[in-house]
Amino acid sequence: MKILLLRDNLSIFQVYSVEDLDLSIKPLHIGVTNDEISVIAPTNTVPSITINRNDGWKMFKVEGVLDFSSVGIVSSISSVLAKAKLSIFSVSTYNTDYILVKNNNLDKAIKALNAAGLEVIQ
Repeated sequence: MKILLLRDNLSIFQVYSVEDLDLSIKPLHIGVTNDEISVIAPTNTVPSITINRNDGWKMFKVEGVLDFSSVGIVSSISSVLAKAKLSIFSVSTYNTDYILVKNNNLDKAIKALNAAGLEVIQ
């Protein structure tokens, strides 16, 4: 499996309304539930007013379009990172899966993924 390391420095944050966001930003992931609006976006694009904010993330993208019948992709990646004692934040889209790790754990994550046979493309 090939995993692409995206270059952007990312933040995970909460906002009061999606109207507070510039929807043209990429990458941009928005999760809206009855309880919250959570967002992942480049750090330099975070609105000045947020409810909560956590900076310092890098994102890995599973290469290719995944079939809905695929099983265990996020689990296999997260298991490798858990064994390396690394916390993650994961999101999925229609096409693929993404795993975020803190910037200060990036080198350790890349080494662990490569050692497990998951090719990290930088």
